[in-house]
Amino acid sequence: MINQYAQNIYLACFFLFTPLLGLSSNISITNSISGLANRGSGTSDIQVIATATTQPLQFGDEAVITLQATNLGPESQSAVGIFSTDFILGLAFPTSATCNIEIILQRQDERGFSDFGLLWIVDDLLPSDTRECVITLPVSSSEPGSETTTFTHTETASDPNPANDASSFTLNFLGIGGVPVPAISTLGLGLMIILIFSMVLPLSTKLKTQSIND
Repeated sequence: MINQYAQNIYLACFFLFTPLLGLSSNISITNSISGLANRGSGTSDIQVIATATTQPLQFGDEAVITLQATNLGPESQSAVGIFSTDFILGLAFPTSATCNIEIILQRQDERGFSDFGLLWIVDDLLPSDTRECVITLPVSSSEPGSETTTFTHTETASDPNPANDASSFTLNFLGIGGVPVPAISTLGLGLMIILIFSMVLPLSTKLKTQSIND
């Protein structure tokens, strides 16, 4: 419960103040990646490599995602979109990036927070060229666990080697302060209340008896 409250406060502040302060100039927000498929020209083998920061991560840490796109030929690509096939779970909006990226909003939950993905457009990728993008995102997960994210590219229909089209990494979360607060079940809470009453009631009776005798 404490973890959830902390997460809600953190996310509420982030999603409230980020639009007011403004994102970095090379980070934008959109709600669709439709129309990007096969936007480039040429037939080429695009290799995608996605790696993540040192593990594990605590609530409030910064996660660093590194994306690499390599054109293994034989032709040039005028534009390639590298995007996440999954929601970016456990992380908040990026605070910085070394390339131009787009935050793809998917939906809003009952608190108004959005699930989101990431998109990086790589222009004019020549044969043997490698481009890299490093993205920094705050950790918003206050609960322990792990989340796997996969990145792929938009030119899969014309790619002669689909084996290297996608790359995945797993982020491991520790929770708040590395020591997650355990949840208390209904049964456990009931037993705790009974235990407290069993300790307080005899003491109350003893004090009442002592007061009468005095």
